Amino acid sequence: MPRHSLLDFLRLVPRYQAHLEDSHARHGDVVRQDYAGQMATDFFHPDDARDFMQHEPDDLVRWERGPEVFARLQGQSVLVTEGEVWKAQRRVLLALFHPQRLNGALPRLQQVVASEADAVLAPLVQAGAAVDLAPWFTQVSMQLIARLLFDRPLASREVTQCSQAITELSARGMRSMFMLPWLDPEGWLSRRSAWRHHPQPFLRACGRGLDTLRHGLSTTQRGARPLRQLIERQIMQALPLATGADAHQHDDQAWVVALLRAQWPDPADHTVPLRGDAHLEAVADQCMTLFLAGHETTATSLQWWASALARSPAWMAQAHEEVRRVYFGEGRIGA
Repeated sequence: MPRHSLLDFLRLVPRYQAHLEDSHARHGDVVRQDYAGQMATDFFHPDDARDFMQHEPDDLVRWERGPEVFARLQGQSVLVTEGEVWKAQRRVLLALFHPQRLNGALPRLQQVVASEADAVLAPLVQAGAAVDLAPWFTQVSMQLIARLLFDRPLASREVTQCSQAITELSARGMRSMFMLPWLDPEGWLSRRSAWRHHPQPFLRACGRGLDTLRHGLSTTQRGARPLRQLIERQIMQALPLATGADAHQHDDQAWVVALLRAQWPDPADHTVPLRGDAHLEAVADQCMTLFLAGHETTATSLQWWASALARSPAWMAQAHEEVRRVYFGEGRIGA
């Protein structure tokens, strides 16, 4: 088992991705490592990670620092919760990502990509100008996520604001993830604000005061505000489709509708919640995760993919043929 001292770990932080790649090459798909007394298990193959989460979820002990930082960025989403709450959230997300449901969404997603290409790429290509694909991939990723979640496109101003928010939150999250706890005042306030639930009145009052201070000083929450406000507006607009006496008459093509219905599974419950309701907050947290995780993985993967293809014309030609044959020819997503 690889062991690293505290000094070793501090040296690894700036090149953590390269360290993980080296660990994978040396030790295989599942690697258990000791980082200055902190035990960590890294899964490098999705099958191993999936098998462990499916068959041994009660034995899963996550690094405390990770969920703490994710909670600041995204709230109590599937990346943070545990136990029965996590299982319930995971069941809903598995249904949303079912191949049959994605197949049904494919024409809408193709339309998004075609529209963005016509609006941005086509004029540049026709003019013979250089194309910076990184911001375009970011814009496309945002629009794809919005179409799945809300079944509507984002305005250009919304794309800009939310892209900036996501980029800032991702960078701040990575810095906080590997920051020493005593150098992270926001994390200290976050932990101490839990005193607001303490049975002793004095500590409860201290917790409330620290929580107010945390919200006032939190740069993370200020950075997330444009994205969070967009999500909350869309949730309130989707409420009539998910709750109320005639909710069954509407489909759940927009994922936010399905997320809302999961919070009120009883068809006889016609209660329309108010803004700030705990159930609405739970849906907003899930949407934050889908935006942050979806944008980060999609945009980054597309940039790497484009760079790799640009260096290999033969592979690019093969990719063109496969896309035309599989996706446009048969119109489906493989299971």
